[in-house]
Amino acid sequence: MKAIICAAGRGRRMGSFIKKIPKSLLSLGDKTLIENLIFALSIETIDEIIILTGYLENKIKNKLGYKFNGKKISYVTNKLFSETNNMYSLFLSKDKIDDDIIFISGDVYLGQSIVKEFITSPNPNSILIDTNPDYFSDNDPVKVTIVDNKITSIDKKLPLYETNGVAVGAYKMSYVVFLQFLDIAEGLIEEGFVEYGYIEPIKFLLKKHDYIPHLIGGEIWCDIDTPEEYSAINNIMRHKR
Repeated sequence: MKAIICAAGRGRRMGSFIKKIPKSLLSLGDKTLIENLIFALSIETIDEIIILTGYLENKIKNKLGYKFNGKKISYVTNKLFSETNNMYSLFLSKDKIDDDIIFISGDVYLGQSIVKEFITSPNPNSILIDTNPDYFSDNDPVKVTIVDNKITSIDKKLPLYETNGVAVGAYKMSYVVFLQFLDIAEGLIEEGFVEYGYIEPIKFLLKKHDYIPHLIGGEIWCDIDTPEEYSAINNIMRHKR
């Protein structure tokens, strides 16, 4: 299995926090965000970690190199990171993928135990989900509808009455399904939708394949988009130590 970390964007909402470093290199406890993800992904099932870079990419490369915590690291550069989105970045990884994948947003904090549990779960097409209703009315998280233990819709603007989970930022796809993801993404890019996020091809795939929710339970996680969210997860991490 290949792991992909999406770390190309600038993260403008972080303001001065990321003038000199990309968001994935923000410190969290004794590691950076991206180091935490690599440690979580460093299990036997994963044979390569591909990092999608763009904004200040040399900072990431200098920090991690081409082998980290025993795992091969490679990079795919999105030179158009300021005018595209993560669907476009993922599409650029197409020549490096020859196996099932897991991809994770580089600005997400996830505990190592839940990542390993998610990777080794038997469902080849799955999304890590939190069913805590406190998140459902927030405009920012990606919402999902779950029916009979299958994800049937996904969208940030999903109506509240159709929402029963939020996507945490980690996705699994079989190789065959990811090839279809790439085909759909290529079509959208050719139509000019380069600003689309990676959930847009997934909307099409949900109509053809069973995506199984993998519930995060009570595990701590945070999608870090603002200084306030960064401060909050830092406080939680300090109290854990």
